[in-house]
Amino acid sequence: MTDLIRAYLGEGASQRALPGKYSGWLEKGALITHIQPGGGGFGNPLERDPERVRHDVWNEKITIEFARDNHGVVIDRRSGAVDAEATEGLRGRKSA
Repeated sequence: MTDLIRAYLGEGASQRALPGKYSGWLEKGALITHIQPGGGGFGNPLERDPERVRHDVWNEKITIEFARDNHGVVIDRRSGAVDAEATEGLRGRKSA
């Protein structure tokens, strides 16, 4: 198993790492934690089309705060519209 992909059974002091391939029976309510890298996207997030970012907020894929902090896109909380001027300024500061 690589350092990026891990699986654990249990929690706290009783937690144990699972092998890369596991086959077995689990008790009802058993906790399995699986950690793996996600699809982090493609390209610089500050270059993503602000309308596409707004669409992700609208579809509840990301929050307004995530859009601002990671994509540099400022979205008005009431209207849901992109604030183009604020977005341009924020992206300029973030890329400097």
